[in-house]
Amino acid sequence: MLADFLDFIAGYYKITSDGGERLLNCMMKRGIDYRRLSRDEGGCLHFVVSRSGRGKLKKTDFAFTSELCGLPAHILRYKRRPGILVGAVIFALLLKLSTMFVWNLDVEGNTTIPEEEILATLESLGCAPGVYIPTIDYYSICTEFLLARQDVAWISVNMEGSVGHVVIRETLPDKREASINKPANIVAERDGYVRQVTVYNGRAEVKYDMPVKKGDLLISGVVENKDASTRLERASGMVIAETERELEIKIPLMKTEKLKNGRIYEEKTLKIFGKIINLFINSSIPEWKYDKIETQERVILFEDIELPILLHTTAYIGYDERERNLTEEEARAAAEAELARQLSGISDGELLRLSRQYSVEDEMLILRASVTMLEDIGEAAGIAVGTEISDAAHTE
Repeated sequence: MLADFLDFIAGYYKITSDGGERLLNCMMKRGIDYRRLSRDEGGCLHFVVSRSGRGKLKKTDFAFTSELCGLPAHILRYKRRPGILVGAVIFALLLKLSTMFVWNLDVEGNTTIPEEEILATLESLGCAPGVYIPTIDYYSICTEFLLARQDVAWISVNMEGSVGHVVIRETLPDKREASINKPANIVAERDGYVRQVTVYNGRAEVKYDMPVKKGDLLISGVVENKDASTRLERASGMVIAETERELEIKIPLMKTEKLKNGRIYEEKTLKIFGKIINLFINSSIPEWKYDKIETQERVILFEDIELPILLHTTAYIGYDERERNLTEEEARAAAEAELARQLSGISDGELLRLSRQYSVEDEMLILRASVTMLEDIGEAAGIAVGTEISDAAHTE
C-alpha cells in the first residue's frame, strides 16, 4: 500500500508492448524494474515502470505505448488551475502523514467469536484504527489479549503498511480437557453397545459387546496401588460404541416464496479511523416486507490508493409473498438436504446404517430416519473432593 502511494506521488507509466519474452529479457539485462505484469489474449504485455524506467525503455529497439499515471498526470491535467494543484499537494501530504496511523484491522481465524468482540478487546488494549503505529507494543497487546480472552489460544498482530492483520486461533473446547488436573471418571454420554475400549488413565469398567446406558461408568478414576490402597486420578481414554438415533424431519407441503417487487431503500455510512459518519438524515426502516443486505467496501482514490475510509451500505430489498404447493419430489429433496445437515452435525463417528421412512401427515411430508453410528460415547464426570473411594468408583 505504501509502495503504491509513493508510485502515485512520483508518477509512473503503464506500458503496452508486443515484445514478449525478448522485451522482458532485455529489461532484465538493462536493470529496468517493472511491476503488475500481465498478458492479454492477443499476447501483448502490460506492465508498470517508473518514469526513469520509461526513459531507459525508450533507448531499446522495442516498440511500445505508454500512459503517464499518478500525481504528475493530474498536475498536467489541471496545470492552469493552481488551486486544485495546491489542494492536491496538501492532500498528498496529509495522506502521507496518515500512513503512520492504523487505517484498518483485518481479522481472520475466528469461527465462533464475532469479529466485533475481537476488535473491541484490541481497542481496549490500545490497538485500533487511528492509533499512532510507533506506539503499538505488539508483544504486550498479544499477551494481555490472551489473558483477557480464555476462548482464544493464540493471536498475532502484524502491520502491513497501515493495515493491521490479526490472526487468532480459538480455544478448542473438549469435554475431556476441562479441569484437567481434577479427578474424574469417564461415563457414557448416550446408550449403546461397546465395540472397543482404549484406556489411557484409570481402569476400564466395561468390555466388548456390553450394553451401556447414558450415565453408566465406563472408565473409573479410582485406581488401586500396589500396596492395595487406592488413589483418585483423572480417567482418560476412548470407548467406541454402536449407537442408535431416531430422527424426524418435517417439510411443509405448502411453501411461501419471496418475489421481489422493485422496492429498495438504502442507508449509507462512512467509517473513518473507526468513527461512523451517517450519510442519511433520518433512519426510516420500511414498513413493507424486506430482506436486509449489508455490504462494505473500501474507498479507492485514482484507482490505485486505498484510503482508510469504509463505505457501509445497508439495503432493504422489498418483496411480496406467494404460496405454492411443493411437489413430492421437491419435498423429498428438501427433507434429504435437512437429513444430510443433521447427520453432519451428529459427531465425528462412522455411519454404519441409515434407514428412511416417508409419510404424509397434516399437510407435512415426514421423514423418519434410523441412524446407527460407531462413535466415542465417553465424557468426563468430575469426582468431588471428599468423595468416598467406594462411591467414586460407582459414580454415574
